[in-house]
Amino acid sequence: MFDLLVLPMHDWKKCQKEGFRTRDAHFMEHFCRSPKVGKILVADRPVSLAESLLRGRGGPIEGGRPVLRGRDFWLTEAVPDKCCVLDMSAGEILRPLLQGRDWWDHVFRKARVHAVIREAAEHLSLAEPVLFLWSPLSTGVLDSVPHRLPVFDAVDNWLNHPIIRDKRGLIAAGYETVRQRADLIFTNAQSTCPMPVSFPPAADEPPRPAGKKPASNAPKTPCETGPRALRSPRLAGNQCQRSFPHPPLPPQVPRCGTAE
Repeated sequence: MFDLLVLPMHDWKKCQKEGFRTRDAHFMEHFCRSPKVGKILVADRPVSLAESLLRGRGGPIEGGRPVLRGRDFWLTEAVPDKCCVLDMSAGEILRPLLQGRDWWDHVFRKARVHAVIREAAEHLSLAEPVLFLWSPLSTGVLDSVPHRLPVFDAVDNWLNHPIIRDKRGLIAAGYETVRQRADLIFTNAQSTCPMPVSFPPAADEPPRPAGKKPASNAPKTPCETGPRALRSPRLAGNQCQRSFPHPPLPPQVPRCGTAE
């Protein structure tokens, strides 16, 4: 059993409002149901003062049991004896309005945000948690939040996203950090993988011509989960490449990262 520190793409309050229908929400649901996962801390992106004033955001999640309260954060138990959600207030107005989405990178590099995450993790007695990230703009926590295994799930390739523009190069820099630091990367297809890496075939599966799908009755290659000294990161895409020198992820995670 191992603990998890999760920085999701969509915060818990959005999932409460719109339903747990997104890829990261599905993963969190699986984690909360898995007996192989111990305690879970979900650290939502901090909310700026501008968002609080203009959009009425901020504060703790709805329902749940209050666990810890600070001057600028709320820690709430969302799933009894399993999952707590950390909501933070960043207290900034001008920078979020000027930077837009890029403010995400800025706020996850703030010393105060790091300190609050550490305080929440210590309060819950998380034991060297696995760090699960979804956004290339949240890599600022890697050097300041204790963890034993960084994992990244590439929901989309933001470098090719039709409505996202990497004006400051922060997204590209975040993906490069992921490529260098993550022990395990999930991607649902080669086309959505934002990093210049190759997808080798599974160990006992011969290479296939490009574009050719396996026969429907072809045996599936089992995932490897034993500790082996393999180069980091390993890609978990349409084929299983899941061996790494750390404890394996829970079997309840969708097979080889192919869940939608």
